[in-house]
Amino acid sequence: MCNIERFHIRNEQGIRNHFFCALSAFIKLQTMKVQGLIENLYQISRELFVPIVRQFILDNTQKDCSV
Repeated sequence: MCNIERFHIRNEQGIRNHFFCALSAFIKLQTMKVQGLIENLYQISRELFVPIVRQFILDNTQKDCSV
């Protein structure tokens, strides 16, 4: 989900920090799923990005149609 296998950090402390953050985020998402706050791990991403993408499409299609 977070592409941890492709990060571009080379020093040891940076790698540890990146791994810890990725693992912490995964644990938080799993906890939210168990508590019933989300249905699956992608729900938060969908809720964040779908409205933004929708608005972008609407803004750009309105500009194209008004020309």
